[in-house]
Amino acid sequence: MPTSNTSENGSIDRLVQEAARYSNLPLRCLEEDLTSKLCGLFDPALRFAAASLRIPPSSPFTLDILQDCAHVCRSSMPHFDTAFQCTAQSWLSGIKQMSEHLEASRESLADYFSLNSEASISSFTSLTPESHYRGNCVRKLVWADGRRLIYKPGHRQSTDILLQLGKIINRQECTVRLDWLTRPLTRRDHAFERFLDISESECDHADTDLRLAEILAFSLFFRGCDLHHENFIVSTKGLILLDTESFFHPVKLRPAKQHANSQAEHFRQNGLFRTIIDIPCYEKQDISLTRQLLETRGYVPDADAITSHFQTTCAAILATRSALAGALRHACHNASGDRILTRATLRPTFFYGMLQQYAYSPGTLADIPPEAAFRKHLECTPLYGTTPASPAVVNEEVAALVRGDVPAFHACPDAVSLHSSNNLIDSDFFVESALHHIEMMLEEQPEQSIQDAMSHIKEHCSHREPCASRHLAIQKIG
Repeated sequence: MPTSNTSENGSIDRLVQEAARYSNLPLRCLEEDLTSKLCGLFDPALRFAAASLRIPPSSPFTLDILQDCAHVCRSSMPHFDTAFQCTAQSWLSGIKQMSEHLEASRESLADYFSLNSEASISSFTSLTPESHYRGNCVRKLVWADGRRLIYKPGHRQSTDILLQLGKIINRQECTVRLDWLTRPLTRRDHAFERFLDISESECDHADTDLRLAEILAFSLFFRGCDLHHENFIVSTKGLILLDTESFFHPVKLRPAKQHANSQAEHFRQNGLFRTIIDIPCYEKQDISLTRQLLETRGYVPDADAITSHFQTTCAAILATRSALAGALRHACHNASGDRILTRATLRPTFFYGMLQQYAYSPGTLADIPPEAAFRKHLECTPLYGTTPASPAVVNEEVAALVRGDVPAFHACPDAVSLHSSNNLIDSDFFVESALHHIEMMLEEQPEQSIQDAMSHIKEHCSHREPCASRHLAIQKIG
């Protein structure tokens, strides 16, 4: 492959051409995808340059406009070009990785999703503004015959494990539906799913209550976290949890604030009630799941229905606890005997986003390298406000941010180690493994915890007050 050059005398369109030759993806989509990536990350600096070029604020950024603005940024911001090039190269790596995954799974995709293995992809769109996996992100893929799939990079085994646990429960004359889960085609470091259309009609309120109840019960027993509105949609098939990466989450070390083993506290932390039962006031989230449920669709949670099915689901889980514990221990390793990885959240994603806004602002790029700006704030900001960040964690965060990624950490469900996507960071990071915590929950018959959780559900269903914007929860970085 030719050496890519995104500097002033090379132009980023050469990089797009290389991506097209390597991937056989549509050139127009590649141009739009890279433009969107760079404009999203370097928005403050590029908007400053656009104003100096008298480009109207309403004008969409094309590849040509992007290059003109980048030229201005290079001349006025000494640290802009290196960061710009690094992000563009990382995007190219992500496109290449996705292309390799598609080629390796061509026959499997045809069998699993009834695709034509010879058909080409006519378009693709990135569905998330940030990448986590070396320039790679969640993308919608459209085939020439109109079939649509979602490509998800990263470790995605959690959904398969939850579906396996559901089958074990249902074998024992218990019933869980698990219709809030997708049915992915999962690989070691990526997965494919059918694209789900968002429903335009009013959701089925009774069905939504049952789905929420199961989600809460499985979250309680199987360490489900990160259950915020962006990970849900109301599809034509009902309420769907799109992202289960953060199930089987390890127990974080919180030396400054050790919480009791309260399930009500777990629900407060995992975000589900803050964003499904409460109405969020997030900026620029007009199409969030919660607004669809509570405002557009007129959804009002039925506390009795949710708590009743929640209690029934908890009983079904406990009735099969021995089989579930054995299946979980087995599921912690793949067919090759290697430990699987699930997401471990150390900081909220929006914190990294605010940090990127600061580091890529015109003033910062004119003053210090982004790497120094990232490190300065990461070293002095505790993980989730309580635990000082170790040098190894900060180094991994800085490396990810410099290449344009949002840092993503992982853990093994049966270990206390912390990992990046590719490397072991700390072999003794967490206070307790997810598997040990789950086994203790299943063994202890936690009737009081279930009752506490039900009381918490009823409280939130009856008091649906708007929550404060997450952007107001932390001080402005700068």
